Formats: sequence, C-alpha cells, structure tokens
Amino acid sequence: MRIGKKDWEMKAFFAAGCLALILVSCGSREPLVVRQFTLRETDPDWSDDRLIRGEIQKRLYGAVEQSEREKRIGQYYTARWRVDPAAGPIEVGFYYRQASTGSKVQKLTQKVQPNKETGVVEFSVTGDSYLKGGRVLAWRMELRRSGQLLGEKKSFLWE
Repeated sequence: MRIGKKDWEMKAFFAAGCLALILVSCGSREPLVVRQFTLRETDPDWSDDRLIRGEIQKRLYGAVEQSEREKRIGQYYTARWRVDPAAGPIEVGFYYRQASTGSKVQKLTQKVQPNKETGVVEFSVTGDSYLKGGRVLAWRMELRRSGQLLGEKKSFLWE
C-alpha cells in the first residue's frame, strides 16, 4: 500500500501539532512551584532509589553524630519562583498546621531581593518543632511583592 501525498501531509501536520503540544506543556511559566520532602530515617541506605538516597544525604550533610542527624528529621518545602527581578524585593510566606497543634496556623517568611528571574528558598519543620508539633497536615505557600499576591500553592487539605 502506498501513502499518497495528501496522507503524508496530514500525518506530518498531526506530528507537528503533537510536538507543539509537548513543547508548550514543558515550558511551564507558573510563578510559584513547591516541592516537598519528608525525612523519616537517618539512614540513607533504607531506600533502593538513588534519588531518594541523594535527597536524604543532602539533608543529613554535616550531621556527624546521631543526635544531630535526628534533629534533621522532619519535612522540607522548597519554593521556586519566576518574577521580574527589577520590580523589587519579594516575600515568600509558608503557612502550615501540624498534627498536635490543632487549627493553629504557624507562619514562616523570608524576604528576598531577587537578582535573577528565578529564585529558590527552603522552609523546614524539623527538630523540636517537628517532634513536639508532629507532622505537617496542611500548608500554603505565598509569593508576594509589596503586599500583592504573585503566586500561591497549597496542599489538598488547606481550606
């Protein structure tokens, strides 16, 4: 069976459309992206996944004694953003509720003077805060400039 010129053009057009959709989906321009990681074990060899072992080793870097390693058990939240650096400083706010604190909302903030279009900041609930308050049940991350909300991400359980 021979493919005609019309069929060939249609298949090429379809393939180009699929490629365009893939490229558009890869270029996400969300202003705020949040990644979370929970460190439960102080032994990086408990997982066969090299990415998880690497993340554990990154979090435990520099902790020599077991007591130092246990203080790093907890939850880590990394916020990445895209903003215009010339517009001025930004504030990243992390709001969260823990298991044993009930409905009390805790708040951590960091003010950043962006020098590039993209930036990264990390928040952690570790040590005594994690041991006494328990795991984080719900969270919300905000990106603000001069009080104006630029981006927001929240967990499923956040109201």
